[in-house]
Amino acid sequence: MSQLKTQETYVKRLLREWPLVFVFGCIVFMLYPVLHADFGVIDDHEIVNILGRDNRVEISEISPLIQQWVIEQNGRFRPAYYVLRILEAFVAGGDASLWYTNRLLLALVSALALYWGLRVLLRPFLAGVVTLLFFQAHRTRYGLDWDLKKPMGLHCCWRDWPGSQCS
Repeated sequence: MSQLKTQETYVKRLLREWPLVFVFGCIVFMLYPVLHADFGVIDDHEIVNILGRDNRVEISEISPLIQQWVIEQNGRFRPAYYVLRILEAFVAGGDASLWYTNRLLLALVSALALYWGLRVLLRPFLAGVVTLLFFQAHRTRYGLDWDLKKPMGLHCCWRDWPGSQCS
């Protein structure tokens, strides 16, 4: 009897966090089209350069690549960024879907962390709204545009949707 009551309490607590499930659904909906895309010229040129002609990173190439990439031509020093980037290149290689799946998982973990932190201050619904706005408010190809300057207040439109009036 006690175990059944504990399970009911657990289920009630889980159902109270429904906004997080909605946030996860929106993030997956937003990033799903990219999961089957190829590398792009704008953002992914660095990955292609790290991978080289053979489209992969051998274990013996990791240390020389780190030494080559950590200090940029303009003098910028970013060791953590390039160590992680080169290790990702070693693991994922030239498979763009693995790279984009990794980005989706990172977005979900970030949303969970943000939601969890906001839950200390806000109720579940408001924490979900703020988390969703954080992920959806940026102007991206697959994101939503929120324009507070419109006469009706909050204007929302799906970019690249046929007939959408996103500015």
